[in-house]
This record gives sequence, C-alpha cells and structure tokens, in this order.
Amino acid sequence: MLAFDATGDERVDIAYCNLTSNAGAWEKDPQARLLVQGEEGHFTDETGPRMPGNNFSTYACTNLDADDDGDQDFILSAIEIPGFNSLPVRAYANDGSGNFTDVTEEVLPDKAAGRSWGTAVGDLNGDGQEDLFIGGFGTQARLLLGRASK
Repeated sequence: MLAFDATGDERVDIAYCNLTSNAGAWEKDPQARLLVQGEEGHFTDETGPRMPGNNFSTYACTNLDADDDGDQDFILSAIEIPGFNSLPVRAYANDGSGNFTDVTEEVLPDKAAGRSWGTAVGDLNGDGQEDLFIGGFGTQARLLLGRASK
C-alpha cells in the first residue's frame, strides 16, 4: 500500500496492489486500486477512470518519478497466478492529476522481468537519481539505476 498525493491536490491518496488467484471473480480481482481522498477526507475508489487495467497479481508497489516530470509514478511488481509465471515489473506514469498510463516499455528495460516479490526506491549509488531495486522469488534480484532524462 502507498500513501501519496496522486492527484496533485495536496491530499493524501491511497494506492494498493492485489495478490489473487487471478480467477476473474470480484473477490479474486487482481486490479491495483487507487483511492482518492475528497475534500471531506473520505476516500473514493477511482480506479476505473484513473488506472490501467491489470490481470496479474502483484506483491509489492512503490512510488518514484519514472518519467522525470516531477510527480509520483507507480511501480508494481507482477506475477501470473496460477502458474507462478514471471512477468515484467510495470510502470504507470502519473499525468500530475492522478491519471495513470502504462509506460512500462518506455521506462523499464527487459531485465525488469521476473517473479517480483518486492520493490524499493532510493539513491543507492549517490548520484541524485532514484534507483529501483526489485526483489525476486526464484529469480534474480535486479537493481535498475536511475538516470536523468532532462
């Protein structure tokens, strides 16, 4: 689960990931969710109009500015269940208003595929750029070093 200002309105929103059997029933819905906080402090599920659909399970998610535009994007680990098959980590870019687009192919290398069990962000090499660590289960852990795109 992540608590961050997804919509740029200075209120904390909530994004969370789901781990399911991917059977397709509502109670087993793998869709990552975005709950947007309104002016009264109540949260509304605005996943449908704001997030890309996903049919994979995910164990972990984190924020970083993947497209270097100043707002917080969303990184999701991904795994196919049943089958426990490796999938690429996904990157969803925020347009600054809380609308997310899948930009995985544009911002993550092919090496981001694997059974992703965890994700973490930090400046691991001290260059001022956010780096992404992807923990694996039965696959190699990966470290993706950030680079300035501007």
